[in-house]
Amino acid sequence: MLSIKYKPIDINSFVGNKQLINNLNKWFETWNKTNTKEICALLFGPSGIGKTLSVELLIKKYDLNPIYISTNEKQDKEYIKNSILPCLQNELSLFGKRNILVINDIDCFHDHCFITTILECLRYTLIPVIATCNNRYEQELKPILIYCLDFKFYIPPQNDILKFITHIVKSEKIIISEKKLKNMIEESGYDIRSCLNNIQLYQNKPLGTKDKIQTNIFDVTKLLLSQTLNLKDKYELFWADCNIIPLMIQENYILNNIKMINDAETLDNISKASSYLCDADIINNNINTVNWDLTQHVACCIIGATENCVPKTQIKFTSYLSKMSTMNKHHNISKKPDTKTQVQKKAKVKEVIKVKDTTKVKEVAKVKEVTKAKEVAKVKEVAKVKEVAKVKEVTKVKDTTKVKEVAKVKEKKTKTKTLLIIEENCD
Repeated sequence: MLSIKYKPIDINSFVGNKQLINNLNKWFETWNKTNTKEICALLFGPSGIGKTLSVELLIKKYDLNPIYISTNEKQDKEYIKNSILPCLQNELSLFGKRNILVINDIDCFHDHCFITTILECLRYTLIPVIATCNNRYEQELKPILIYCLDFKFYIPPQNDILKFITHIVKSEKIIISEKKLKNMIEESGYDIRSCLNNIQLYQNKPLGTKDKIQTNIFDVTKLLLSQTLNLKDKYELFWADCNIIPLMIQENYILNNIKMINDAETLDNISKASSYLCDADIINNNINTVNWDLTQHVACCIIGATENCVPKTQIKFTSYLSKMSTMNKHHNISKKPDTKTQVQKKAKVKEVIKVKDTTKVKEVAKVKEVTKAKEVAKVKEVAKVKEVAKVKEVTKVKDTTKVKEVAKVKEKKTKTKTLLIIEENCD
């Protein structure tokens, strides 16, 4: 592969952003734990312009021991705390090399717990940290930016890319006009790696077409699924679009698998193709971490998955991208600021809730008031009963006194009458 064969090995052969890489080296040389604002070097910019390569050159130059964290591996909170965080407390590896933490595509992590754990790593690390991303302004990255020193990678000038590619074209004795090279650079979005893959594709021309770069992706998938091309031709055809072709094969390999007389053999062929695709996915995950050299093994696995296929149905476009698009859309909607209508709806809901709460408070107050009135009435009734009882008691006392007085008067009268009778008898 041309992208591997002509991969820059030092700063002098690097295309564009050379001063930025020099600044990155200076950051590493002067790195100090006490300078909390420069604990992490954050490399950001478009893909394919050398962010990962610059990290590799730094590791190679200073003979470092990299500790990688990638989106393609299971990097949950527990894994980082148990496996990564302890390593950050050791400045040197077992072999005496200086440790450095490398986080690839940190803006692809949408798990809040992950960013929180990375923040904890930055607070307690004793080793330098480098993170790469395409978009520095993702909301999820805000908490860690206070520990980061920015290194913005710019798209290299077209002339620099053209000069680099022209040297390769001449070395490989490929006949291609300068105009086509310029168009290729522009169409790839100034992605040097993509340009080299397209040049390699242009060099071999297994299809016999006028220009393989313009080959339709559906036609490429159909040819890969066919038995008309040999292994070498399929290998070269894979580079028409090494990112989308694995997804296209995965979408179509079952329906285009050769149907054998024995159904068990058909299922066995599908199983083998599935195993190849799984291997390709595993290898591809490691590519995104550190080693782009593994891409050629992905090509071999994809070709292996088409070993027992023949195009017999209409080639379908991969559904994976549409599903990812829908998922990202929902994710963006969940983060999107509320529109005016949504704000009005939320305000209305809050107002209804407030009215309900007010009504509930009034009802509670009314119940309390009624309860209080009942208690007052009860107290008054008890007081009235007591008063009545007291009046009855007083009346009873009066009646008793009156009875006693009457009895006393009767006794007095009886005594008087008795005395009179005695006096009469004496006379």
